[in-house]
Amino acid sequence: MRKYLKWWLLCMLAVSIVMFNAHDTSASEIKYKDVMVVYSNDAGKEQIMKLASSIENHFEQLKVVQGNFTSDTLIRLKQSKGIQVIEKNPTTLKTQGTALSSIKPLVNLRMMGIQNAWKQNVTGEGIRVAIFDTGVADIPALANVKKYSFVEDDDSTQEDESLPTDFDGHGTAVAGLIGGQVSKRLVDGYLVGVAPDVDMYSVKVFDNDGAKMETILKAVEWAIENHIDMINMSLGTPKDDQILYQAIKRAYESGITMVAAAGNEGNLQPVQYPANYKEVIAVSSIDSNRSIWRKSNTGNQVEYTAPGVDINVLTPNDSIVKMTGTSMAAPHVTGMIALLKQKYPTYTTSELRSVLRNYAIDLGDTGRDSLYGYGLLNTTIKSPSNVSKLSASSIKKTSAILHYEMAKNTIVPVKKYRVEVTGKKAVTTTNNNYTLKGLKQGTTYKAKVTTISPLGKESTGKTVSFTTVKESASKIYVSKNKTKINNIIKKIRSGKKLNFKKEFLPAYVVYNDLTASQKKYVKKYRYKLNLTAISTTNKSKYVKATNLSNMKKKKYTTITFKTAIKSSSLKVSHIYINHSGNSIASFKLSKSKNGKTIKLSTKKNLATGKYVILINRKGLKTLKGRTFKNSVAVKFTVK
Repeated sequence: MRKYLKWWLLCMLAVSIVMFNAHDTSASEIKYKDVMVVYSNDAGKEQIMKLASSIENHFEQLKVVQGNFTSDTLIRLKQSKGIQVIEKNPTTLKTQGTALSSIKPLVNLRMMGIQNAWKQNVTGEGIRVAIFDTGVADIPALANVKKYSFVEDDDSTQEDESLPTDFDGHGTAVAGLIGGQVSKRLVDGYLVGVAPDVDMYSVKVFDNDGAKMETILKAVEWAIENHIDMINMSLGTPKDDQILYQAIKRAYESGITMVAAAGNEGNLQPVQYPANYKEVIAVSSIDSNRSIWRKSNTGNQVEYTAPGVDINVLTPNDSIVKMTGTSMAAPHVTGMIALLKQKYPTYTTSELRSVLRNYAIDLGDTGRDSLYGYGLLNTTIKSPSNVSKLSASSIKKTSAILHYEMAKNTIVPVKKYRVEVTGKKAVTTTNNNYTLKGLKQGTTYKAKVTTISPLGKESTGKTVSFTTVKESASKIYVSKNKTKINNIIKKIRSGKKLNFKKEFLPAYVVYNDLTASQKKYVKKYRYKLNLTAISTTNKSKYVKATNLSNMKKKKYTTITFKTAIKSSSLKVSHIYINHSGNSIASFKLSKSKNGKTIKLSTKKNLATGKYVILINRKGLKTLKGRTFKNSVAVKFTVK
């Protein structure tokens, strides 16, 4: 990364103006050179032109005027509604690059899988990339670079700094990483840039002292006017600057994708500007082990990381050295985006920025983090993560609702969801809820939800099982026997006698699923029969029964009479057993000799539903030969 903007000078100048105006009666006579003024409308521009002592530069695309003013005119401009920002311009950016040692050649490109793109003939062809830096040297590997300079010559130096030539080496290194041609053969391959067929434009903005603000503005304006696709900026400042931001914002709005280095001050230091601006892709630096470089600046603004430690780079004398820094990381990302720009030529800046996430390898904490951003870019398209939550709710007989969510901090974006359910045709949706219809009641289903990225990659999927509600056997009986039940009710209403087993008992068993009117008549008939009913909740002093809450497991009940019965008077034909309206005959009757108890048991599994064991008092005698007064209904439910 390049060295920093001296924003502290701006602060000192601002204080000196205020203090001088407060204590010096001749303040209006003080002149300030190279003041930059941002205007918002034509009225503001005209006022600047009128009040300026002289105009040095007018950046019309950026709505910035650079000129000389008196302190009095500056005060007047500050009070104008057409003026946005006023700044004196001592700002410079300085070169910074560290040549280190010992890495395996080309590991930086292998980490990003660049060869995969080359095999698909994706090499950055036709993409216009501007490099704001120290210039680029005239060496064979960078013969494809068009060179421009916005730097003025300094008479105090031996070199003509206005030339686009690189006297520092930093710009040459950056250009080689972005789009250098195949050149030096190293131990395991050739030294070559990420996107060797890009149209590179070296835009020299650094002189011997750094990069002045007016130089940066000229370069940005040039990039806009010349329809540049991308700008690489391995430079920065620790402080925000409104004029710099205005230029960056204007470039972004014109469709330029910008990449900048995060900074080289350490992991605890925030991302520098312009990388800190939301319009710029901030890049941190990692080593060959994919670990964050200890001197890389970090923060929430970091969008991606890239190799930046011990990177083989070209020098102005056509040799190779190793350099370290976020300055070396940023060109990797710039080159990668150039490849994608070729692959997706119609994508806007924001769309291109979004699609990048489909190519990111997540590093560090899951999801985007302050060290690695979304991760390390790689030419292999990544699959999205699975949904983080998946559940089935509002489960009914023939429908259910699936709900699924994505983790908030996912890397690869999700465009839609694919929902697949047992026996159903798979569907895609963009909603986080999906209603399943046309299901079979009482059936277990497995639902699988996968995520699909904007590039069509699908996740492995997450599954959930659920069972639809099964309509009770009692309700099914009522639904299928409406005519029969209505006829039974008519007979009760007309005072006719019901067949105990075939008419009353079915209606009595499904009592809870009848209409209110039907219940009224069935209840009336029950009282007419002097029926003693017992269940898990209803007790009687005349009769008791066991296992009513556990009949599914026990499969028998023992019924005890307070008054002993004459065993010979109780026949199987006196006992009716009904399950949800339907008669069953699988129970075996056992009687005690003393007439106090009987046992009803079955070997068959009992289906879920409501049961009634009805003992008809007709013909039933006590031990003393008396007629049994009440019929008995034993009710239980199997779940």
